[in-house]
Amino acid sequence: MTRPITNEEFQDVVRQLSCSSVDKRRKFEILKNNSNGIITSRQAIEILQKFKDAADRVKAIRLLEPRFGRMTCQEATQILGEFSLSGTDRLMALECLKRYLIDHQSTAGVEFLLSAFDNEKDKQCALSIAQTTVHYVADKLAAGGHQGYGATGGLYTQNWPLEVHLYGSLEEQMQRLPGHGEPLLPVHAKPGRTASLYTSHPSYAYPQDRSSYATRPYMSSVPEPDQ
Repeated sequence: MTRPITNEEFQDVVRQLSCSSVDKRRKFEILKNNSNGIITSRQAIEILQKFKDAADRVKAIRLLEPRFGRMTCQEATQILGEFSLSGTDRLMALECLKRYLIDHQSTAGVEFLLSAFDNEKDKQCALSIAQTTVHYVADKLAAGGHQGYGATGGLYTQNWPLEVHLYGSLEEQMQRLPGHGEPLLPVHAKPGRTASLYTSHPSYAYPQDRSSYATRPYMSSVPEPDQ
């Protein structure tokens, strides 16, 4: 099931669905038993078009759900276009597609998904469905150094000697995640000082001396500001 469906296999499925245009039960048996492999969004659309009733298309996409490959929200929107705009058919179809979306956490991806729905209530439901699957890479902690066996008993490793984790302890890694750890401020900053009420006045959070003009040769050509 992890391999993509071949063109011959897909054409055979389409041919069988076309020959069983009257017997709906036979069509569902074909999707369930007589086809294997991952299908693309275009192939899914072609299969769904073999079903005329809206209820049959919903049942068909549920049978196809384990066979979808990863897709963009734009491709998912094209699949949703094969379902009735009224009712909950598109929302039910989105439930089957949400696990395979790769850009539903981006602004452009959300815009594509919401464009497939008409009224505000359906848009909010669609957004809630898409937000149930989250895959932020930055929230994942790195594991310990990976090891692999080499020739003549050798060992390939990424660990430093006597180190359990190449990237540090879990506590240290957690502090380096975005939004964690202490804020980094300049050495001379004094955040406890009250800022000036006047925008043109120099900030009180930094030293007011002019030692930099004496210690830095490249500043000698610049006139020292008035005290």
